[in-house]
Amino acid sequence: MKMALVFALSLMVTINLFLSLEPLHGEIDLSRVDLGDLTVDYTTKSFSNLGGTHFTNSPKWIIVGAETGNRQGKIPKREWIQKIVDDCRFAKIPVFLKNNLAGIWGEPLIQEFPWDKRKL
Repeated sequence: MKMALVFALSLMVTINLFLSLEPLHGEIDLSRVDLGDLTVDYTTKSFSNLGGTHFTNSPKWIIVGAETGNRQGKIPKREWIQKIVDDCRFAKIPVFLKNNLAGIWGEPLIQEFPWDKRKL
C-alpha cells in the first residue's frame, strides 16, 4: 500500500516552466520550440517529452531582455519582440519585457507576472 501511495504522489508533480529569452539575438518562433527532451507546441498549448508525459498550459511566463554589460553589441529588433508578444498573447502566457528594452519597445513596457489575476 505504501508503494502505491508513493507512485500515486509521483504522478501528481506540478511543473512550472518559464522561458528567459535574453539576450535576444534573433527572431524566435514560439509556435514550436524544441527544448531537447521537452517539446513545446503552442498551437495545441501542450508540452510532451520523449517518455510520453504530457504537460499542458506551459510555460507559465516568458521574460524577454537585451544584452547588457560589456557585450552590448547586438540590439534586438522591435519586430522580434513583437512576434514574441503576439505568440504570448495567442497562448495566454504572461510576458515580461525587461527595462533594457525600453529604448526599442517604448513605454510603457509590458511587464506581466504569472501570479497576476488579470486576464491576458
